[in-house]
Amino acid sequence: MERILLDTDTAGDDTIAIMMAAHAANARLEAITINCGNIAFDQEVENALYTLEVASPPNEVPVFPGARRPLLRDWTTVENIHGRDGMGNSGFPRSRLRPEGRHAVDAMVDIINSEPGEITLVEIAPMTNVALAI
Repeated sequence: MERILLDTDTAGDDTIAIMMAAHAANARLEAITINCGNIAFDQEVENALYTLEVASPPNEVPVFPGARRPLLRDWTTVENIHGRDGMGNSGFPRSRLRPEGRHAVDAMVDIINSEPGEITLVEIAPMTNVALAI
């Protein structure tokens, strides 16, 4: 079974990837890490948590907030595409789930190094967390 660590900047398109990974017959979603990208960072975290709550995966999936800004440029968001909440201004309620206290980069390094060759990193966000992990 494929084991996935999903790095995302959670807006509407990313929520589909989260739901697919959470219920893939041949994979297990181990963790989600959040990276600055589409919209306000804290809303990206909230969107990942809300998506997990709604998707109700068969295992607990921790969410780790990570890079809050790019390393080498100003951060430009795209609310004009995804809406202020990243979900087309849907106004979903706040999730009951809460993020982990550890930084995504620390979690990423620990998870990947804990079982070398066993974790597949799926990158669907700017790669700031990956750059910091390297």
